[in-house]
Amino acid sequence: MRKMITTVLLLAAINETGLAQQSTNEYITIGGIVRNYKLYIPNGYENATSPVPLVVNIHGKTSSASDQESYTGFKTQANLDNFIVVYPNSTIMQGVSQWNVNNSENSSQDVQFISELIDYMIANYNINSNRVYVMGFSNGGLMTSRLACEVSEKIAAIGTVEGGMNYNILNSCDPQHPMPYMNIHGTIDAPVPYYGNTTMVPATEVVDYWKNFNGISGNTITTKIPNTNLNDESSAQRIVYNDVSNKYRVTHIKIDGGGHSWAGSNTIIDVTNQDFSASEALWKFVKRYSLNNLIAGIEPADDDDLTAKELSMEQRIDSNKENDILITPNPFISELNINSTGNTESSNIAVHNMLGQKVNLGNNVINQNSISVNTSDWKSGIYFLSYTNAEGKISTQKIIKR
Repeated sequence: MRKMITTVLLLAAINETGLAQQSTNEYITIGGIVRNYKLYIPNGYENATSPVPLVVNIHGKTSSASDQESYTGFKTQANLDNFIVVYPNSTIMQGVSQWNVNNSENSSQDVQFISELIDYMIANYNINSNRVYVMGFSNGGLMTSRLACEVSEKIAAIGTVEGGMNYNILNSCDPQHPMPYMNIHGTIDAPVPYYGNTTMVPATEVVDYWKNFNGISGNTITTKIPNTNLNDESSAQRIVYNDVSNKYRVTHIKIDGGGHSWAGSNTIIDVTNQDFSASEALWKFVKRYSLNNLIAGIEPADDDDLTAKELSMEQRIDSNKENDILITPNPFISELNINSTGNTESSNIAVHNMLGQKVNLGNNVINQNSISVNTSDWKSGIYFLSYTNAEGKISTQKIIKR
């Protein structure tokens, strides 16, 4: 039986109205040790008509709760979607701030600290206990994984940035339910190597662990995240894995050339990808889940995964759309049919991938008002088909290859 841990709030009670729109430093005592965390209450919390989600955002080695709050910019997401954020602080181990991620209990009691912190937040704030999400950076990402392995009954979904699992966590992991998981990792990360080392599990193997645990096989969609920033020395791709019922998703965002950093952050550390926001991507991923259930159904290539920069690119394309052509089926698997209101010519059709590269349409079957395109050699993902009609009007539509 887990030993009881007395949690005592050391700060004087603060009126919830006073907490709104600001961060506060909070303290609790766990097993005789004083621990602290930062707490952010969003703008809409006071007027919420139903319990709000809770995000636990965990800092990396040598860092702090204050650093993590500033670095990730999660206040923006919290205010947009009305959820509470807590940023726990680690203790000092081996002379620096870091989390105990080696599955050996010591005086830091990190698993107990965050587990009891979740309990305290649920007991004292209007929080939906089925919508608790944990995410972390670097050493905080490893701590996120350890929590998912040891106290999964309290966590609906997780996300890690530049830190998935070490072998100690992997070898003793024992979750109690399928765990939706997002992994964001740069290929030139030195402290937590993308391809692993003697202590760190390769990012792809961490992804494989959760895929296998969640019962996911096949049903994979890979898309390129538009390389909108050509000065960040990196590019990114999103690999989405779904189980057969599309209930539990695992998503891996691989940042080619990305370093040990939080993508989209205003604080540039190492090579920091700026094509998307890791904070936005993480929240969009986890928010669809509650314990053992989806908030809403998801499709393998739905737009819920797209961040603001990606959606902005689509909106610019959609603003030029004309209804001159009908594309069926969409999404498609092997054959794409293009039907027009006038005579169709293959020379007037162009298809580009998410990077803007033109796709070879190959040999087409052409009828008077339609073209059938064999796409068997296309990679799964999102494409954009443009068609120029006789009057010179250009229609552009998004198409999805399964």
